[in-house]
Amino acid sequence: MVFYAFNFFQALVAHSSVANGMKGASKAMSAMNKEMAPTKQMKVMEEFQKQSTQMDMTVTDQKRATLLEEKSASSGTTSAHRVNVSFRFLYN
Repeated sequence: MVFYAFNFFQALVAHSSVANGMKGASKAMSAMNKEMAPTKQMKVMEEFQKQSTQMDMTVTDQKRATLLEEKSASSGTTSAHRVNVSFRFLYN
């Protein structure tokens, strides 16, 4: 019976230690969450992704214009071709 009481006491102490550790971890995570402001970071990341996509489209337009120029130059035609390139700049 004494052995059982000792094991119960050990388990209780261990449980208390884990609970205190979790309390400290919870406080640390809460403080970090406040400092990092995840909603603000998510907005920044979404804006970056949007601008990155727009820049990729601009690069694609530039590549398309270059290919058209090369094609018209290699075809040997002397007539002037107009190539429209759209440059999308990002302003807030």
